[in-house]
Amino acid sequence: MKTVHQLRKAGYKIRIQHFRFLRPPNQHATFHMLPEKEFRAKKLGRDMSGRGGKTTLEISGGQEFQIPVQVVAFCSTADNFNRQRGVELCLFRAFGHQKRQERAKLKHIESANQPQGKTP
Repeated sequence: MKTVHQLRKAGYKIRIQHFRFLRPPNQHATFHMLPEKEFRAKKLGRDMSGRGGKTTLEISGGQEFQIPVQVVAFCSTADNFNRQRGVELCLFRAFGHQKRQERAKLKHIESANQPQGKTP
């Protein structure tokens, strides 16, 4: 699989955003998810949970992605958050989505080219 750097060099436009959970002030509070940039901007680093989160990836450009595709990879709150793994999952899903679209187009073309049932 290609890396983000290789894809950008090949002309794809890629936007990655990581979201992390804000640690709840007490055991019964709800979790809030914020982009990592907000944690850094507001200096909330100590309040960022090391577990769980999500990574979003938007990819466009090239013949494969004439329409931008956005994919998401979630990380369970039982697991440590891993940015690299989130990006890998997003890329796998984006290119898998693109391959499924190609297969659907081929099936549509093949069915259009097949002769319809025999007429009496």
